[in-house]
Amino acid sequence: AEASGAALALRVPLSDAELSLKVLNKCLSSAQTREKALKIIQYSSKLLAYVLVRAVGDSANWGKHFDALAKQLSGARRCFKLCRWWKHFEDIADARAEKDAGFQRLLYADVVCNVVADVSEDITSLEK
Repeated sequence: AEASGAALALRVPLSDAELSLKVLNKCLSSAQTREKALKIIQYSSKLLAYVLVRAVGDSANWGKHFDALAKQLSGARRCFKLCRWWKHFEDIADARAEKDAGFQRLLYADVVCNVVADVSEDITSLEK
């Protein structure tokens, strides 16, 4: 099984890194990777809608379909971003381990600010 994974590996241009099936699967299992892929599709859809409506004239209303697709993808992307604030609680251990009291307070403040920002983003997303 390992040999077949190595056979499917691609060498990343200008580096010694290889992009194997295992690495690709790991990347695709990441919510952030999927969210960024949806973002690319969303903005491509918006661009295609713009081109169809403005440049071509779009008598078949394809532009409206691609614009609606972009809006649906925007909602799907918001779902990937929900509850991201949980990850900041892992940073509390780093702040607790810091010896310098001043820097420790800054790290705690950073955690609080990040949690507040991500919770605010969740609330805004749920309101839409």
